[in-house]
Amino acid sequence: MNLDLCVEHCLDAARSCEEAWFHARSMDGPANDEALFAALSDAARVSALSADRLVQVRDLTCMLASVCAEVVGRAATACAAYRDDEVLAACAENCAACMEACYALLAAETVETAPPALAAPEDDFAEIEAMLQAGVSERITEIQFGAASRSAA
Repeated sequence: MNLDLCVEHCLDAARSCEEAWFHARSMDGPANDEALFAALSDAARVSALSADRLVQVRDLTCMLASVCAEVVGRAATACAAYRDDEVLAACAENCAACMEACYALLAAETVETAPPALAAPEDDFAEIEAMLQAGVSERITEIQFGAASRSAA
């Protein structure tokens, strides 16, 4: 799997999750599904961060791809429960494609750099959390500002 293709899938998943989050908030059924919103929010944040960091920090490729695959996989499953809705079904497909791309990249990187384990130690997850907090705070503000602007309009 090509790194650029994986980054493209991560960006598609991030955009799709954001769109699905706003779409679902306006609907009757999913508007009460907090697990769906948590999965969409997490996937949007992690896939956007992964797209950025996969290119910038090559030594974290395996860790980022593994975490991203797990998080977008959860969003794909959550959205798939609403397969009759076009936006949520499209999000499920984009997240599934991102998950597959991340696993393919992970497999390719593992073969190239063997023998790193697929599971990262707890210290690595703390580093990812710190990156998430630092790297997406601006995007969260943009999303919140966008939501406030949409609701004011």
